[in-house]
Amino acid sequence: MNTGNKVELSVVQDEEKRILELISGAKRVDIVSAWVTPTESFWKLVKRAEREDNFFNLLVGTSSDGTDPQIFTILEKVPGASCKVPSQELIKSGSFHPKLYIFHGVKGQDIVLIGSMNFTNSGLHKNKELLIELRGNISDLEKWFHDIWLDSNPIGPEELEKCRLAWDGRGNSSNDTDKESSNDGNILSQKKKIFSSWRNYKIALEERAQFLTAEMKGQNEQVVLGKNDIWTKLILEAKKVLESKKWSKKSGRVLVGNIYPYKPFGNMRGNRKFCGVMVNSKDPILRDVVRKTLEKFKKLKVSHLTPEKRAKVVCFYLTKLCELDSVGISSATRLLTLTRPDLAFSYNGSSSKNLNFLGGIPTDERTEVNYQKLLEMFYSTKWYQSEEPKYPGPDKLIWKCRLALIDLLVYEHNNGH
Repeated sequence: MNTGNKVELSVVQDEEKRILELISGAKRVDIVSAWVTPTESFWKLVKRAEREDNFFNLLVGTSSDGTDPQIFTILEKVPGASCKVPSQELIKSGSFHPKLYIFHGVKGQDIVLIGSMNFTNSGLHKNKELLIELRGNISDLEKWFHDIWLDSNPIGPEELEKCRLAWDGRGNSSNDTDKESSNDGNILSQKKKIFSSWRNYKIALEERAQFLTAEMKGQNEQVVLGKNDIWTKLILEAKKVLESKKWSKKSGRVLVGNIYPYKPFGNMRGNRKFCGVMVNSKDPILRDVVRKTLEKFKKLKVSHLTPEKRAKVVCFYLTKLCELDSVGISSATRLLTLTRPDLAFSYNGSSSKNLNFLGGIPTDERTEVNYQKLLEMFYSTKWYQSEEPKYPGPDKLIWKCRLALIDLLVYEHNNGH
């Protein structure tokens, strides 16, 4: 390691991987970015800041339409995070455009990343960016951040509304390559458009599938949804399991998702006790109770029910599963989803934030009450109530799995889905 006034620098090759490593080792993080959208790195900062005081400072620009306004709502509820926007004095002569990442106290030293990359999905995954890592005497950069932080303010209601309007209308004004387009992982902000019709929902699924195909390196997803992709293929595998009179180890793995390619819809690999029951039959009585509960759920006829009554019936089965030993809401909703992909969706630690955001639920908690509220909302949307496609093929299969595939839009992907 260099000492004195010397600075050591290197080019960062895998931006998000390196940022995630630095977040894990840092005692405090300061970030300045012209635009910000929720990314895996962003959520990791949030989780650290939920547990540690004064962990994360974010200074973000709101010019143009590159900043997702939900970050302000998220961070205002996180005790260890502070978020500001530049003052009018800072931006009076032009756009706010810096990108600076300072990680304090990583193995006894401060590390800086600086370059062209905004803290967005496009910056981290899509664009060709240049990011330089600096070690050594970085006091000038720390002073620069300190000074600009003091000259900035929390976002006000008027500016937040402008940010929301710009974000909702993005894509219509500028051709900047860092724009967060509809297939870059920020589908959630377009929820009104997605839920307005079956066609828009299907387009959103296909764009998200294309995005994940690029992200999930080494796995063989298809870009277009249908019987050959891992999501609907898993549902078809589960259908065979649920119709079989004899369950094998593979049957259990399909349902709990503890190995690839059965992981979509919230795998239960972390729930070792329940995996033991389902895969290795360590408690055959419990396994039989699960089986019988799912058989009854599969036969449900609810088309005549209102969204509210339909959600109540589904949550009756959710409660029955959650009452069993070692079955939590993540495990239960996965089983219900694979049994009736038209009626249930997976509600797990990697999807609950975005699902609750979709439903306007001001918490990240996974509860049966929140699940019921989300079901009522989804059942009431035009895309869900759309008519079944007339002809056999991928569209018909997607329609039959339409609620389960919400997972494709909301899951916080980390190459392990």
